[in-house]
Amino acid sequence: PFGDIDASPSKALLMDRRRDPAIASYFELATMKRPAEELYDLSRDPHQVENLAGQPAHVDAQQRLRAELDRWMRDTGDPRATADDDRWDGYPYYGARPPR
Repeated sequence: PFGDIDASPSKALLMDRRRDPAIASYFELATMKRPAEELYDLSRDPHQVENLAGQPAHVDAQQRLRAELDRWMRDTGDPRATADDDRWDGYPYYGARPPR
């Protein structure tokens, strides 16, 4: 299960204690599908836990950064910059294993 996460002491801890309320949110952050966009205030949230993307107060920053990323991807020939290349959407998501 969770084959997209390499075996490590951190993964073992998350797996063993995923139902512990102190660990559950970190387990979800590590294993759930990520949102299309993420935005963090590193001065207030250095561990990047609170995703600000989509919040009205951060719309301007999100739009500016999206445009900057799109421009950079086109300028560097990144294949994800064109709509006709969907190879990045086909990687498997292993999902959760059944509870023990």
